[in-house]
Amino acid sequence: MAKSKNEIARASIKVNMPPTGILDPDKILNIIEYHKNKVRPRLEKLKRYYDTQHDILKRVLDDDKPNNKLIYDFPSYITDFQVGYFMGEKVSYSADDETYIKDLEELFKLTEEQGHNHKLAKNASIYGYAYEMLVYSERQGKKVLDLFVLDPRGSILVYDTEKEDKEKPVACITYSIIEDISTGKDIYNIEYINKTDIIKYVSQGEDNILTVRDNIKHPFQDIPVVEYVNNPDRMGDFENVISLIDAYNLVNSDDVNDIEYVNDAYLCLSGVSGFEEEFIEDEDEDGNPIEVPAPGKSVKDKLKDRVLIFPDSDSKAEWLLKNINDTHRENVKNRLEKSIHKFSKTPDLNDESFAGNISGVAMKFKLIGTEQKIVDKEAAFRTSLRKRLELLSNAEDKFKHDNLVDITFSRNLPINLTEVSDWASKLKGIISNETLFSIMSFTTPQIEKERIDKESEERKKNDDSDYMEMINSINKSKLEDQEAEEGEDLNNE
Repeated sequence: MAKSKNEIARASIKVNMPPTGILDPDKILNIIEYHKNKVRPRLEKLKRYYDTQHDILKRVLDDDKPNNKLIYDFPSYITDFQVGYFMGEKVSYSADDETYIKDLEELFKLTEEQGHNHKLAKNASIYGYAYEMLVYSERQGKKVLDLFVLDPRGSILVYDTEKEDKEKPVACITYSIIEDISTGKDIYNIEYINKTDIIKYVSQGEDNILTVRDNIKHPFQDIPVVEYVNNPDRMGDFENVISLIDAYNLVNSDDVNDIEYVNDAYLCLSGVSGFEEEFIEDEDEDGNPIEVPAPGKSVKDKLKDRVLIFPDSDSKAEWLLKNINDTHRENVKNRLEKSIHKFSKTPDLNDESFAGNISGVAMKFKLIGTEQKIVDKEAAFRTSLRKRLELLSNAEDKFKHDNLVDITFSRNLPINLTEVSDWASKLKGIISNETLFSIMSFTTPQIEKERIDKESEERKKNDDSDYMEMINSINKSKLEDQEAEEGEDLNNE
């Protein structure tokens, strides 16, 4: 069965990689042209819909007809909800090696990893996948890691058809296009990234011949680009409901058009007297006799008198209106709206079922469809984060780690602290404190361990201080008693 355009646009780009591991410039340009023509149009459409530039804006009607173009911003509602629910809380890392986790958290604090992860999740939600690039740069004499989110509209992961592991990319190509105003031709700025190098090209001349302008070695021993997929099919969160959104925009736009039609409706007069057009004689420019409407006697002028004369029972005046079935239209709009929420697995937060102070368990049952979708996101995101950690371990010895790092995601939901504290007290002593803290969305095991150790040290210091104060007080009292006794003995003598 032939693939659809969208299936082709979401598919990986595969080539026969030469032994050198570097594609020749012509092959790079061919891949970019394929991406521009086959892949990028889908990505541009998804971004356009997220930015409220829907297809309804392109609708053309006759000039004498109303043409309202209403846009209902479901795409950004769906993406913002899915990303906020999935990545609204910080991702936490835990391992047996506390020094490793401390170094890792310090690094991610400097790189603002939480905000970076949110951008990745948002791009994945819109486009179906997102790309991250790791780069070391020199700042104030120090090697500093930067995390960049690449624009999928100008980024290509390349796979080798001859490799045993066909799911592992062998190169990444990024490109941006600038129009040369003097020639009207496109100039390409291209980066070709493989396991050892970042080669920067620029196109020149009418034939777009690529020339190398820089070649930078990197320390990651693998392609420093990580793909974060939204789901196994690499589809955006609102991509499968775009046709429903288009229909919803159309129905509501036509409703407003019909209101304008009512305002501009024709008045039909049947058997009404006193509206015969009156004419007077006049001459045209050549002096020929003609008849023209008598001033102040046109039908429009007579209607301004707001008086109609009905000579018999068959006479009538009525507006010429289109018969509109409001109930049917409202039913169509309600079905479309419910279908958009249903098939995007995004709840309608204005629904009455979300009103009131419901428990966390009840909230999760209402979000069961969303939760199943987030499970796919989480599994894919965790795999990509492990790839990020692997690249870090290749680049810096202090990030080498033999044991598996636990990566925990927390849902961004309102917390019923009374409910949480209740089941936490019931589970205490049955499961470990680390597990107990890991399932609490408002904290992490690592943070709580550090806080508990700190409180314990402070408590010990305070206890030692209180003990020494008590001992000093006792010694002081004994000394005072001894001095008092010695003073009495002297007086007795």
